[in-house]
Amino acid sequence: MIAVTLVAIPVILITLSATALGQAVRYQSTAHDPWTFQYLLALSGVLLTCAALVSGFMISKRHQISQTMEITQLASDILKANPAIFSLSLGILCVHITFTIFWLWIFVTLFHASFSTDLSWAGSLSGPSPWMITYFILMYFWTSAILQNIEKVTISGVVGDWYFNQ
Repeated sequence: MIAVTLVAIPVILITLSATALGQAVRYQSTAHDPWTFQYLLALSGVLLTCAALVSGFMISKRHQISQTMEITQLASDILKANPAIFSLSLGILCVHITFTIFWLWIFVTLFHASFSTDLSWAGSLSGPSPWMITYFILMYFWTSAILQNIEKVTISGVVGDWYFNQ
């Protein structure tokens, strides 16, 4: 399946290039808009260049692509043997999204309060300092890193357990 994809990408780019070239010739014969002809001709050249670059890249990296396919197959086998990893990743993603929404709500309130002259809407908040805003930014980065590392450590543990007990 991956080999089909590797061949399909340059073929699709070449087909799109030929289609753009055909449209350019059609627009040139009607001569309504010279810019359309030039645009389609340039698009055809760009697509053909991309097809050549992608083909050259795939030929030069064919051994690494083969190795990457084997690693991907191994990762798929691990995921198939431990489907709870997927649920854990989705759970951590939901926690991260919920935290981000909550953090954005608080941060926008603080940021707005720091530039607002009317603070009656902010309750007891009386103009947060730049240090407080900096603290909230660092808190977000810290919490995001903790959530990402919890996921990495858990997945690493499952992969290690799978590797040593297969």
